[in-house]
Amino acid sequence: MFQLTLDPPTADWLRGFYRDLSGVVLEYGSGGSSVLALRSNANNQLYSCETDSLWLARLASFLTEEGLSERFHPLH
Repeated sequence: MFQLTLDPPTADWLRGFYRDLSGVVLEYGSGGSSVLALRSNANNQLYSCETDSLWLARLASFLTEEGLSERFHPLH
């Protein structure tokens, strides 16, 4: 549902960055990168600023289903 739309080299770099970060991620715009940030490291906390409330609700629901919502902090 929430696919990463980056080219493979950039996606690999971002995955490694999130894996090694083990901290706070602040992003503007949510989606595939949000899921990647949370899946890459169980210690990452994600603060995501999103203007589309419907999109944000869909993402929050998906992250709940995936067991990742406790570390997701949406901002609208």
